[in-house]
Amino acid sequence: MQVNDLSKFTSLLDKDEQQQGTLCKFNDIPKQLNKFLKTSLRHLRGKQYQLIIEVFLPSDLIGTEVDRWKISDPIVEEITLGIKYPIRLRSLERLDLEYLDSYLSDWYKYWNKVKTVLHNEPIQELFAHLEEMETFNWKLLRSSLKEKIGLKVTCAPPKAKTKELFKAILTATTPIAIWTRCDIPNFDHVAAIDEILTFKPLCHLCESVRLTREKADAQTEEHLGFHLALLWEDPHRLTPNVMLELKTPGQ
Repeated sequence: MQVNDLSKFTSLLDKDEQQQGTLCKFNDIPKQLNKFLKTSLRHLRGKQYQLIIEVFLPSDLIGTEVDRWKISDPIVEEITLGIKYPIRLRSLERLDLEYLDSYLSDWYKYWNKVKTVLHNEPIQELFAHLEEMETFNWKLLRSSLKEKIGLKVTCAPPKAKTKELFKAILTATTPIAIWTRCDIPNFDHVAAIDEILTFKPLCHLCESVRLTREKADAQTEEHLGFHLALLWEDPHRLTPNVMLELKTPGQ
């Protein structure tokens, strides 16, 4: 849901935390998220809803296994976040006002292209394909992304190349990216990711990824669902403080 009226946002922070947020060590973030989830669910009590988790991360931490974080559950005590809720990764760099001044207009343009096909089966030609990174050149990738709405990466990006990969994604203002964090031996990553992309209309891609994680959780052998990551960047869904900053100059 797109929320333009900032008064309709409900903060999950305590009143004394709302100015600077909650500070914690990186390893304690799952516990804080679990706390926020419990608060959210109390707000949603008695309602029918689909809760989607959006996590903003800097590009050097985008490989964090957010979907593998554990949260509490009233029946099984502990459950994996990514099998319970669809998760959208967001790049923290896109919240920077200088970035938005330079790229937001193009980002809107590409998101408008996404909206025209949201209810269609994803067309493979709309996703640039990166299947090896030994000869990776971020400028060439940026160029190939110009006519696309998304990127599929069917090899695990080496940590040393992640920053350059996201340099291409951010400068091309690409809204959607799906990739594997780990190369599984003797496994057809291309066919598996293509199946996820075409399983349901594009608007259900987050749910298709969640279902893949749920299948992985039901077995012990290696599975793509343990390593799948999804970037889903809707420019109309930014944090309330950034939306306020964008709104003020145009008043």
